[in-house]
Amino acid sequence: MSSFNHIYQSLIEGNIPSIFKSPIPDELTDRRKRWKKIQVDEWMKGFNKRDDKRLVNGRWDVDGDVNISEMNFSKLPVKFGKVGGYFDCGRCTSLTSLEGAPTYVGVFFDCYGCTSLTSLEGSPTSVVVGNFSCGGCTSLTSLEGAPTSVGGEFCCYGCGKKFTVDDVKLYSKVKETIHV
Repeated sequence: MSSFNHIYQSLIEGNIPSIFKSPIPDELTDRRKRWKKIQVDEWMKGFNKRDDKRLVNGRWDVDGDVNISEMNFSKLPVKFGKVGGYFDCGRCTSLTSLEGAPTYVGVFFDCYGCTSLTSLEGSPTSVVVGNFSCGGCTSLTSLEGAPTSVGGEFCCYGCGKKFTVDDVKLYSKVKETIHV
């Protein structure tokens, strides 16, 4: 039997030659864990240098903006209280919870594209001036935990469930447009 026929027969029988197998899963998991730790450490170094933050009742109040978008966090690195500017944790595809998210955001809150997020529990109770966006959260099937008050627009399109304007109004008083 030729080597091609031998490989073909092995594949048909379910015997996959080692040259076709992917890298060892444990090795990939270890690499991902090390990368996550590096990201968290680097972000924390920058956060610790900020002079517009203060610890209040175990949560960090920040006068300015907080941008942790596209980081590989599975949970937020610190607990936030009030954020005077915007809070952007969008496209953190490993983020599974908003626990520790600010209770109040002055400008806008963005968790768009957090594809592992299954709940809005922990999101701010109020977004004063700007928008709240949880669109593109493909695992999100409920708006429970959404802010009770949004001063701008509410965006929840492209989620795991197709929400309606009435769904949003059950949880949030929105001053501007609701995008579903």
